[in-house]
Amino acid sequence: MPLLEVEGLSRSFGGVAAVREVSFAVEAGEIVGVMGPNGSGKTTLFNLITGALTPDAGRVRIDGEEVAGLSPHRVCAKGIARTFQLVHPFPGLTALENVLVGQLYGRKRLPLARARGEAERLLGTVGLRGKGHLPAAQLTLVERKRLELARALATAPRVL
Repeated sequence: MPLLEVEGLSRSFGGVAAVREVSFAVEAGEIVGVMGPNGSGKTTLFNLITGALTPDAGRVRIDGEEVAGLSPHRVCAKGIARTFQLVHPFPGLTALENVLVGQLYGRKRLPLARARGEAERLLGTVGLRGKGHLPAAQLTLVERKRLELARALATAPRVL
């Protein structure tokens, strides 16, 4: 069974079809990219999958469970989160504290000791090992993007 399955997904705004009958599946361990020119519906597709928009037609399933039309926090609780093109870390918090927010208040809601260990592991996974003590505001743009990914992974195990 696919981890993520999108079937016949469509969304229009007025008379303009932003996403029309999109279907695909993502298996465990698979990495999938979505490409297209500006205005081709990529962001709308991600918003439909993550619950920011409700589809006009079609289905979105996570581990076989229908999630189309659920709110973003409910989709996140099922294991799907997304990052955004513009990064917005909590600048007054360290990199580690930024990831801890997702560990403590996200899908898993781990106890502090376990959350700290998991946050450190996630920082290492995204290439920020040894930088957890730095304020997010001091990280480079690339490092802040990596931090955003670690935060999303802390919130949900699958990230768009």
